[in-house]
Amino acid sequence: MKSWIHKAVTYYALLQIPEFFLLALILYGLRQWYGIQVWILIVIAAVWIVKDVILFFYVRGAYEMKKHSHDPRTLGATGITIEVLDLLGYVEVNGELWQAKSEDKSIIPAGEKIEVVDHQGLLLVVRPFQRR
Repeated sequence: MKSWIHKAVTYYALLQIPEFFLLALILYGLRQWYGIQVWILIVIAAVWIVKDVILFFYVRGAYEMKKHSHDPRTLGATGITIEVLDLLGYVEVNGELWQAKSEDKSIIPAGEKIEVVDHQGLLLVVRPFQRR
């Protein structure tokens, strides 16, 4: 198993512990107040755990901690500046609005075609587009 997958499973499982303790507390209360049979409570707990295991496969992308932060859909992509890029500004890349800054801190006018050269978290680093 790859290291980042193992970390994602561990992180997801650790986040389920408080939820399971709350469920156990609620089930204990149901047993005390309503006298529900233990086997029914065990089935409810088992179904709850199976639900969490199944949900992991749908949400695991949010828990995967990959080493790079570059979005392959935007790195190297072209777009257009929505406003003047002075220190920061907004650009449209692949139909999405991103906050961006100029690679060499130059001013890029609104409506200029740009190319994404790097990421800094969710901030794109761009330069004016140059045909090659």
